[in-house]
Amino acid sequence: MMMDMKIINGLMYIEAARKRIEISKELLILELEQGDEALIYSELSQDHLPYSFRYYDSILRLINSKM
Repeated sequence: MMMDMKIINGLMYIEAARKRIEISKELLILELEQGDEALIYSELSQDHLPYSFRYYDSILRLINSKM
């Protein structure tokens, strides 16, 4: 919420963004392990990246390494 409101910036913003991605990864893996419907969170989505970056799908690599 504080990131969306642009209250924090600098190093604290980067650490908060990293933590948000970390938590999203953990939730995605948990949902997959439990057999629930798993939607890719916006933090993990690569839709905002250029097409050249989408080839390296870190989400797929993460899922494959945890299985």
